[in-house]
Amino acid sequence: MEKWHDETCIKYEVHVWTTGTTFWYLDGDRHRVDGPAVVHSSGTKEWWLNNQLHREDGPAYIGATGKKEWWLNGKRLTEEEWKEEIKN
Repeated sequence: MEKWHDETCIKYEVHVWTTGTTFWYLDGDRHRVDGPAVVHSSGTKEWWLNNQLHREDGPAYIGATGKKEWWLNGKRLTEEEWKEEIKN
């Protein structure tokens, strides 16, 4: 699958397991710029960049039950820590 982003073409590799879980890869790493890189059939969503949980505009993990986790560059933060990091 090819996806245009910022006038450049990003060629993602998308795998859908028989369970319905979808993984997005770029150069072998879980990676997606404009959405979750992992969408589980249960509804859980995970945002990854360069094979690390990472999201700057919200929680990088949103569980099917509503559980949220904030991550930047593979480091888990509290929501308050995340807000401070994003400000800087």
